[in-house]
Amino acid sequence: MKTTNMMASLLFVLFFTTTAVANETAAGDVTATQNEDVAAQPMEAANPAEPTSAAEPTSVAQTSEIGLAVAAKVGGTLVTSALDMTYFVGLDFSYRLPFLDRLLGVGLELSMQNPGASGKVDAAAVGGSYQYELSTQLFTIAIEAIAGKSFGDFSPYGALGYGLFILSTDVTAFGEESTESQTRAGMTLRGGCGYRLGPGDLFAELRYHYVDLAFLSTGESNAGGITLGVGYRYGF
Repeated sequence: MKTTNMMASLLFVLFFTTTAVANETAAGDVTATQNEDVAAQPMEAANPAEPTSAAEPTSVAQTSEIGLAVAAKVGGTLVTSALDMTYFVGLDFSYRLPFLDRLLGVGLELSMQNPGASGKVDAAAVGGSYQYELSTQLFTIAIEAIAGKSFGDFSPYGALGYGLFILSTDVTAFGEESTESQTRAGMTLRGGCGYRLGPGDLFAELRYHYVDLAFLSTGESNAGGITLGVGYRYGF
């Protein structure tokens, strides 16, 4: 009887031990299978919250749908002749060509300036001195070749133009006023840098133009000038 009980106890212990080992082995197999599945998944899935890099912003001239842009600008001009410093007001229209990432383009610039001069002249021929006032209205229509590229929010550019300078001069002296006008051809050169602000670019530029003039009241001279201006450009 004791032998039978002892055999039963041994069989129970052996059964319990075998069951526990089998359970541990099965659990280990499931864990290994899960680890293999996780390791086989792409690295992208392991980091679902990793942000993607955003596209760098560029100038409106390069991101506009059809490459067109219009800009308004104001500034001050230091005239290279004896005329006084004057204001500058301008508009420019540009089109960026649809290749080379719109690096190159063509444009049309319209501008207006009003340099002048006044003073007192001593002249023995007229029996003493006299006061004079001279005002020159300068309108410019120039066709330009443009180049520019964006670097993040900044967009440097340059333009070389050739066009018509429409000049009109009013002179007041000896109590009388005379007016002369003429149209001359000349060149423009400008360069600047824009900064992306809102739907367009806020920009600053340095501009140079040169044109000869020859009025009876001024003699051989020029209406060239260096302009520092600021403006805003919007693309379409």
